[in-house]
Amino acid sequence: KKMYGVPMKMQIDDVEITRDDFMAFADIRRSDEYNMSSSEARESAGLSKAKWFAIMKQYEHYENKYKEDK
Repeated sequence: KKMYGVPMKMQIDDVEITRDDFMAFADIRRSDEYNMSSSEARESAGLSKAKWFAIMKQYEHYENKYKEDK
């Protein structure tokens, strides 16, 4: 099964999300300039489709993981 052309299993299991990846996503989210499902939002953060949708799917997980790194 695919979501936006990216295999769903890859989004969750095979993609490494770094703190920088998450922060790029979070910055775009906080800007409130884009629909977060749009390619423009993803491109402005400089993330791959797989990373973008992995973060979307598990946002709270990464938020909790990386807020502890502050």
